[in-house]
Amino acid sequence: MKSPEQLLDHLSQVFPDFKLEFDELDDPSQGFTYHRLMLDFLVYWGAIARTATDSQIIELARIINESVNIGGAIENAI
Repeated sequence: MKSPEQLLDHLSQVFPDFKLEFDELDDPSQGFTYHRLMLDFLVYWGAIARTATDSQIIELARIINESVNIGGAIENAI
């Protein structure tokens, strides 16, 4: 995940509704960074965490672990 766009793609594959909500909330004037993406995902996650499937939770954990292993800005945002 070399860009926030790639991270958004990965998250959207696991949580298709997130992409729709992100597009509605997106404010281009704020820029598109890992931090912005993860702040929006945190709000989304708070609303759906109880209904997430086991496979979604496992895949989210994989995305988080991969992001931390990459380091830099993505690790900091996670």
